Amino acid sequence: MRKVQGDLGLMELPELLQWAEMGQKDGTLTVVSRNIYKYFFFRQGELIYFCSKKKGEQLGEFLLSGNYLTRPQLAEALKESRKLGIPFVSFLISKRILSENEATRAMRDLTLTSITDALKWHTGLFEFIEKIPESVINGPIKLNASQLLMLSAVQYDHNSDKVDSGQSFNRIMEDVRRRLATGRIILPSAPQLLEKLNRASEDETSSTQEIGKIVMADQILTSRILRVANSPYYSPTSEITSLQKAMSLIGLSSVKSIAIAHAISRVSPSHQERIRPILEHSLFTAFIAKLCAPHLLLPPEEAFLCGILHDIGKTVLFGLLDGYKLSAEEKEDAIWKLHSEVGYQLARAWNFPAVVQETARFHHSPEHAVQFYSLVMLINLADRLAHSGNLMDFLGEICDTLLVEEDQGKNLLEHIKLLQSSSKELT
Repeated sequence: MRKVQGDLGLMELPELLQWAEMGQKDGTLTVVSRNIYKYFFFRQGELIYFCSKKKGEQLGEFLLSGNYLTRPQLAEALKESRKLGIPFVSFLISKRILSENEATRAMRDLTLTSITDALKWHTGLFEFIEKIPESVINGPIKLNASQLLMLSAVQYDHNSDKVDSGQSFNRIMEDVRRRLATGRIILPSAPQLLEKLNRASEDETSSTQEIGKIVMADQILTSRILRVANSPYYSPTSEITSLQKAMSLIGLSSVKSIAIAHAISRVSPSHQERIRPILEHSLFTAFIAKLCAPHLLLPPEEAFLCGILHDIGKTVLFGLLDGYKLSAEEKEDAIWKLHSEVGYQLARAWNFPAVVQETARFHHSPEHAVQFYSLVMLINLADRLAHSGNLMDFLGEICDTLLVEEDQGKNLLEHIKLLQSSSKELT
């Protein structure tokens, strides 16, 4: 049984939680400071349970304070679950005292409260041991450590700065920008799917079949790749039902780009409905960029990747802004104003190529791009075309930018219109 120990002064709790998540660890992480013990239980990198010795952070107390249970219900449930040898949370759900959603929400809120408290721990010890107690190993809870870290960082900053819940929108914007500039925003770790694909791509011995196995492990991703291969962009002569044929048609670079977009869509699981339209738009933008790239002598696959990732910052901001009191309109405004900078920070954190970093940062202001100007300009144009309700309004700009005749410009716009009608079916 492997054990890892160390000093919190050298590796603090956020780093430890991301290490366990990224490494898909199974085991128990214990952190202690000033004789306060906190325990985080992981299975395949997901946080499945949490408990603490600190007053107010014990699950029973938390369920009482949150009005999830009455005191008699709590006492009876504890007694019965111990008697039957059933994990406490599983007992609550099986007896319908709590629904699975209520139990998950309670555990999420409790863990968030405890992580926020532990962010101020700069001294103490940690231990990770590859063992999970029987009492929690088969529990129904699954939490995303990266999401909790982002929310706890927001809460910690609010507590530290004594930020009033009634603060103005401008104050919130200043707060987020300050945290961006000082590196105090905790960005999510790169998705495991992306890590696996990167390793396979870098390994010269990896074959197309091995990369296909990684993709096939995710049925939703496989379905998306097949839909893209059968889309009007590629217009196959007959329906493609084989993943290997689809990968051969659209190319490994495009497969990886689609897989990246798919992985990013899982970064904020509680905001799936908001993220889906962003993915639709990003894929449409990527197709337009790939279609137009040869006219500017730019690599089509690079244009496709940059198109898919140009709005990457939006997917993270949904979760990040949960910690602020914003109206729906204010939240949309904040996402619009901040997504380019957050996208740039995330692209850097995930070690995406410099060209992806540049397009994420300057796709709304290509004149500020220090390098890759032509590609940033192309993504800017593709982005605006993808948002347009009347593509023919862009005929003059298409002809001037791509240096094509009017008839060729019309043909390009007709092709883009055909892609537009099918883009929603591809995500």
